[in-house]
Amino acid sequence: MMDVYDKRLIPFLNDYKLNIISAADMDEEDFGKFQTDLGLAMQIIKHQKVDADKIIEKTNHRKIDSDAAFFIKEAAKLDLEFERKETKIDMCESLKKKEQRDKITSAVEVYREYGESDEDIIQKIIKKYDVTREFVTSLMSLATK
Repeated sequence: MMDVYDKRLIPFLNDYKLNIISAADMDEEDFGKFQTDLGLAMQIIKHQKVDADKIIEKTNHRKIDSDAAFFIKEAAKLDLEFERKETKIDMCESLKKKEQRDKITSAVEVYREYGESDEDIIQKIIKKYDVTREFVTSLMSLATK
């Protein structure tokens, strides 16, 4: 219990026990004990620097709650692609979209290094990756000019 210097406050204070979960201190088999997406979130947070992508791939296209997906994305600092308005998120699909975005961004940079015009780049990317013009133009602003 905390030290209270003004004894008049004691009746208004609760003495709750607080259990804190630390992903770093959990064993691998403990993550499966959760009946919600929290187990997956904790596992990804624990392995965010090394194996986060592999853990996501092992979910076998399991759909998780969008709030859990957003939490995982922010807490583990993963640059995943998904729409916030979706109610269930396929983390494998999000990972695939991220990888595709990274490939396209790199391709844009290479095409620019070879002096291709933006219009030619857009046409080549659309043909090669089967994506929309809007998607390519949004990524072109991310690629260095």
